[in-house]
Amino acid sequence: MARRAFLAAVGLLLLLAFACGRGNDRKELTLEGLLAATLSPNDIRELRPQPEAWWPSFPEFNVGFDPAPSPIDGDRFWVAQNYQRIGDSGNQHVQTTLALFEDEQAAEAGLAAIAEANDQGGTTVEGPAVGDEFRYFTRKGAADADPLAPPPFETTLRFRVGLVVGRISMFSDPGYEGADSLARLFAPVEERIHAFLAGELEGEPLPEWMSELMPSSAAAAAATVGPVFGSAVRPPQSWALIDSTGDPLAVRDNLKELGTTELGLRRYGLEADPDLVVEVVLFQMANEDAAGSWVQDFLDSVTPELALSAGQTGTLSGFSAYDGSIYELQFAKGRFAGDVACFAPFGETSQACEEPVRMLAEQWYAELPE
Repeated sequence: MARRAFLAAVGLLLLLAFACGRGNDRKELTLEGLLAATLSPNDIRELRPQPEAWWPSFPEFNVGFDPAPSPIDGDRFWVAQNYQRIGDSGNQHVQTTLALFEDEQAAEAGLAAIAEANDQGGTTVEGPAVGDEFRYFTRKGAADADPLAPPPFETTLRFRVGLVVGRISMFSDPGYEGADSLARLFAPVEERIHAFLAGELEGEPLPEWMSELMPSSAAAAAATVGPVFGSAVRPPQSWALIDSTGDPLAVRDNLKELGTTELGLRRYGLEADPDLVVEVVLFQMANEDAAGSWVQDFLDSVTPELALSAGQTGTLSGFSAYDGSIYELQFAKGRFAGDVACFAPFGETSQACEEPVRMLAEQWYAELPE
């Protein structure tokens, strides 16, 4: 099955959120640690009705991007985590975005600049005091034809906690979320931000078996891909949210029937073009037939005239640039399927994606066991 040609709905919302830069001085503070401070599945289970209907997306690890209309000074990196409610017409979304700044002065200025750049059309509303600085606002967006896109009623809590600037946004239909509800969602996030800044919160590592099956550092270097921005484990639901079929329940069920219980995600930068990222997703299936079935569905979705050479990635593999917004190669080997994709999170995807995707897929294919 093919992933969405571009994560347009989530990407647009992230474009409205933060600007980002590079920083290297506090190496103990990692993107994966900052991701661990965002809303967690446990938070969702405790604080949202029908928690089983809330599915986590793949996280966003962002380094060196500047998505705001104007530059924001002093930011190091930022992460985002979205949850989407599936199975009813409300189609609610809740998003956490956290950005780490170099110092508190930069964070204060960054919060003001981000609000100035991105909060137009919002109406300030009263709510509980939280963090070091905060603002609640509501805003109504345009209706979207995509049934999986966030509904138009947005309630956002924008905040600062020390060096971290963030937001929690709830998108619901047919009305706005209460500020008190956002404050309850914020409470565990604030606690973890303090732990992160104190160096006491680290990201959850990949399981050992999964880490061993992801592309090695040598494979990435040979493909001129890197550095690693971050890695994460997510359930099959995360892929179902971006699958091009537009039927997340069916995709989730199919992955489970094929034996997939966990997916491994890794995002890389691309030094040759800092506007692009490369993502790999590892699927471990029940057996070789299951992996082949999954990739065959992907091959069936590739339009022949848009197909690219998949290189040395076996007989069950395909590569497409779709409409030019994403380059994606998928292959099967033994009980595993690998997906390698390249795109520009906040700009125009270019043909510079093609060769790194093919090279990394070839290296990864060679490393995976039969």
